[in-house]
Amino acid sequence: MPLNASLDAALKGAAPLVCLLLKIELPDHTIRITDGAGQVVFGGETYSGEDAVYGTLDQVETVAEQIGTEAPKVRFGFLPASLAALASITNPANQGAPVSLWFAAVNPSTGLLIGDPELLFLGELDTADTETSEGSTLITFDVASAWERLFDASEGQRLNNTFIQSVWPGARGAEFVSQVQRDLPWGYDAPRPAVVRDGYTAGVPGSGGNGAGGGWRYTDVPY
Repeated sequence: MPLNASLDAALKGAAPLVCLLLKIELPDHTIRITDGAGQVVFGGETYSGEDAVYGTLDQVETVAEQIGTEAPKVRFGFLPASLAALASITNPANQGAPVSLWFAAVNPSTGLLIGDPELLFLGELDTADTETSEGSTLITFDVASAWERLFDASEGQRLNNTFIQSVWPGARGAEFVSQVQRDLPWGYDAPRPAVVRDGYTAGVPGSGGNGAGGGWRYTDVPY
């Protein structure tokens, strides 16, 4: 997507005044901060050089596209305002909080943004590392792209009514399924069937004799 025309023109000028706008939507507080010392209004919200609760932005690493088996991510550092802020911002409950990062140009005469800021990254707060030295503390955050979820393992996923209901409430396709047998090819990559038959053989309606009892047999269970 091309840059906003006004923003593009400003960047082509002599010594443009640029800044980064960072928004972190924590469960109990939204951080709106810029890497400059002043204030910038964007989308009706004010971004300042220091957050009253969590301190100042130290640095933002270069945002780059990834290839192969890596999802895009960005790292940035925070200088917390206090020990209480340090404990709060690294709370595990903050993991997954939405993070947005924009690149913008500012009119030095009016303090207003020029054109529309360029969205550089949209992701989720992932992990935090803390570095403490005499007189200062630095928190480095990893922000993961939404593509990161594509690498999640399928552990805990089950082909049964309980799991299906947890994902699709009201779905009844597996309500009366007691067991499902899935054929896995051995030694070659055969196509998986769209329909499999399970191993439940409590009897067929009306089959009566031979101990079958006249129960039900569930077949053709989609997965």
